[in-house]
Amino acid sequence: MKIDQLMTRPTARGHEARAGLEAFGALLCKSWGLSPVTIAWGPIATASITQHGAITLADLADDATVTRTEVARYAGFLLHELLHRRFTDFSVNDSRPYVARLHNAIEDAWIEARCIREGLTGNARGLLHQLLRGLLADIPPSLNWANPAQYPFSLAVYLRQYGVTVPVPVTLLPVYREALRRLDTCQSSADTLALARWVYDQMQQQPDQGDQQPGQDGKPGESDGQGDGQGDGQPGQDGQEGGQDDGQEGAQEGAGSPQDGQADDGQADTPDDAGKAGKPQDHTPSREVEPSCPKGKGATGGTYTAESEELGWMCSGKPRPLNIQIPGGLRYQVRRLFQNSAQDWIEPGYRSGRLNPGALHRVPTGGEDVFTRRFERDGIDSAAVLVLDLSGSMEDDLCGSRKLDVALACAWALTDTLMQAGVDVAILGFDHDVYRVREFGSTPALKTRATLERLLCNGSTNDWAAIRLAHDLLHRHHAARKVAFVLGDGDGKPDWARQQVKSGNALGITTIGVGIGHDVSHVYGPGSVTVYRPADLGTVAFKQMKAAA
Repeated sequence: MKIDQLMTRPTARGHEARAGLEAFGALLCKSWGLSPVTIAWGPIATASITQHGAITLADLADDATVTRTEVARYAGFLLHELLHRRFTDFSVNDSRPYVARLHNAIEDAWIEARCIREGLTGNARGLLHQLLRGLLADIPPSLNWANPAQYPFSLAVYLRQYGVTVPVPVTLLPVYREALRRLDTCQSSADTLALARWVYDQMQQQPDQGDQQPGQDGKPGESDGQGDGQGDGQPGQDGQEGGQDDGQEGAQEGAGSPQDGQADDGQADTPDDAGKAGKPQDHTPSREVEPSCPKGKGATGGTYTAESEELGWMCSGKPRPLNIQIPGGLRYQVRRLFQNSAQDWIEPGYRSGRLNPGALHRVPTGGEDVFTRRFERDGIDSAAVLVLDLSGSMEDDLCGSRKLDVALACAWALTDTLMQAGVDVAILGFDHDVYRVREFGSTPALKTRATLERLLCNGSTNDWAAIRLAHDLLHRHHAARKVAFVLGDGDGKPDWARQQVKSGNALGITTIGVGIGHDVSHVYGPGSVTVYRPADLGTVAFKQMKAAA
């Protein structure tokens, strides 16, 4: 689904919103000449981007209800992060945390203003404005705006000039106005850092703000009642950064970016090295300079991405022939459940259509309904994803065979039978990563069998990520009937997997657990089965598979 379609609907499902936002990001990258972006969905309050272009957004469960406003906020944040990728030089930074926050504020305003000025995308100002308004709406009324910990945030709002304001100490207004004038001359991240250092120097020269009430631009000395006037002084001098900074915080990678590989959790230092050394602190938490995503809905706690690993080493084993006679009962039941049920028939008694010779004798008596018509009923098309456990424990023995050999034989039995019944089949494998063994409608059956025969097993059990990718593939498939089969000997993340199964069920995807010598009903429910040999599929599994019809 495209982002413009999402923006015209009052609500969307989580999987639709994720797909639309991923497509929006890909479109922006293509139109700006950037390499494709990787978007991960994680349990974070604010989004992040690394210097390598990896973006993490607050997760959305498949069955979450996402409003149009929330979609717009996600789109605004994705646009903001991609602007960092296009314009920000991540090697430019300052090792002083307070200066780095000022730099973030100025860099954010600079990249957004440049986007709007150059017309890089249609409604950039609207999306970015709405993003900022949503962020301001989350601020508690008791926030102490006179605390220097809040200055970088108030500067970020002031420089954007979107028609929204926050309280600013009156003595800082001339500094902010001059920073806005100089921002128009910035051409690079080096320029914005130089401006941040200038602002920092000006702040050090300010008188004690303890008795100052915050005011709005154009209304010196006036207060909106949100500041308590008990500021904690000026930003610390170089080498004397006060507050709660323990000296362990390193340089940022660049404006607007947390350190590479670390998602920004929105918990800034308190009060982020603001204040003179030895001056009492009021412990007012500093507002995050970066705009934040709405809280994820139904996030499981893991980080998900639709990306998958190449099979590589996992498909380099010596071929082990899958010597299996597919049970006749399995073929029969699967065909009954999944075969295309299209029908066509002819009905007589119409005034137009094809002439019915058997009704010609009624013409002399005025009979007009001597024609027949042909009718058709479309069949129900089906899609299935087989999810294979390739973790290290699959090397264990089960009734004289490796668990992996039993799982692969069952997978081949299901794949061959489903394909012969007209079902579109994809296969995933997983250990700690997820691998695409077969795409929908791609590999011929015999080639798929040859791939299965060479699979190896290793590593831990990330079943949740594999189930979620299976559901993602099925969500995007046009089929009316969608089923995921998970074949494995245990559970790696049972709570997350169970929640994902429930999300799939809510959206019409049936997930059937096939335990290889192991009961998996606590994850997949009463519809799961346990098998010890491939022949068991024909005797115990068909009742559970019938639930998918």
